[in-house]
Amino acid sequence: MSISARLVSTTTAWVLAGASLLQPGHAARLERQLVDRLHQALNNNDAAGLTALINQEGTMDPQQLMARLGRLEEKFGPLTWQVSQGQPLPDGRALLELEVRGVGEVAGVLYQLEATQTLAVSSRQGQILEQEVLEEEAWVYSGDQRLPVTLQIPDAVLTGQRYDVDVILDEPLDSGLLAGGILEVSPYAVQIMRAPTIQLGALHAGGLFKRVQAPYTPGGQTWAVMLVHPDGTLIASKRVRVSDTPPTVATPPNRP
Repeated sequence: MSISARLVSTTTAWVLAGASLLQPGHAARLERQLVDRLHQALNNNDAAGLTALINQEGTMDPQQLMARLGRLEEKFGPLTWQVSQGQPLPDGRALLELEVRGVGEVAGVLYQLEATQTLAVSSRQGQILEQEVLEEEAWVYSGDQRLPVTLQIPDAVLTGQRYDVDVILDEPLDSGLLAGGILEVSPYAVQIMRAPTIQLGALHAGGLFKRVQAPYTPGGQTWAVMLVHPDGTLIASKRVRVSDTPPTVATPPNRP
């Protein structure tokens, strides 16, 4: 079973566009002022303010950052951002969580965006030097409410490890027809924001279930999921870190 190519390619691209907003460090807890400035610059779509937060000696590319943010703003703007900070990691890096929400339209249908990204960040003198993406998840869906679904996909795995990529329906859909598919998105496609075409099949077991294997080199895998149900469409993406050492465990940020 398939769905409109335009819908698949466009909305999946929006999900992937949220990946790696900042690029990969060591520093103490970030200054409160830096966190506040980042929050304000994102919500004001302030390109100059964001660029000023990036240390030119670090590994982050300001132009790439602005290109990604510009694409998100174009498709889902105006965006609402929330930036919060957790306890420092054992190696001294600061922990940041970014949340973003927005609304876009495709062929007259409104789609809502919800995405989160947890970052390990190094800073110096009020500027961000480097970051590592620890957790990343994004959802795009039509309708007033997101289909109650749980992504049972690990945040991090070891190189060569076999693991499950499962999408679980939290509530039964009675007799409603449901179709879906899971696809691994290549690192190159993620980098250039190329939207994959996800082939859909009818679902009969309450979700999607896939057994996969991590690559033998450190890096990451990105999985894209699409579900079509009587009330609309849901597309999600999740990044899995792949490491040759036990993964870093992030402590959730303190909420205001």
